Amino acid sequence: MPAHYPTIQSGLDAAVPGDTVLVEAGIYTGPGDRDLDFGGIDLVLRSELGAGATVIDGEGLGRGFYLRRGESPAARIEGFTVRRGNGGIACVEASPTIAECYIPNPPPHPCPGRSCDDSTRDRRGQRR
Repeated sequence: MPAHYPTIQSGLDAAVPGDTVLVEAGIYTGPGDRDLDFGGIDLVLRSELGAGATVIDGEGLGRGFYLRRGESPAARIEGFTVRRGNGGIACVEASPTIAECYIPNPPPHPCPGRSCDDSTRDRRGQRR
């Protein structure tokens, strides 16, 4: 992506459980490239070259990711910088795996860069 789809969200919308959606390096802004939603599907969203080269820029208008439909730890977000959003990653009734992501200057929150409900607690009761 984006070779096959105009936005990251359109690639996510076309995915089926177990798919890996690979995102080319770049800075992604605008509708369809913020407030990204897996739609309850357990899939992997991976940047091609990692967080240093792939940025989700919320432009102060939205979050990078908003997972709220029961995604399990099999749903993975890997290798993104998420910046200038109203929170980097929000997880409500979802427990995705977030790996090798960078959220600079997150807003003040008990779970910096992510807003978490009880579904995102690990076995020790600590927020992930």
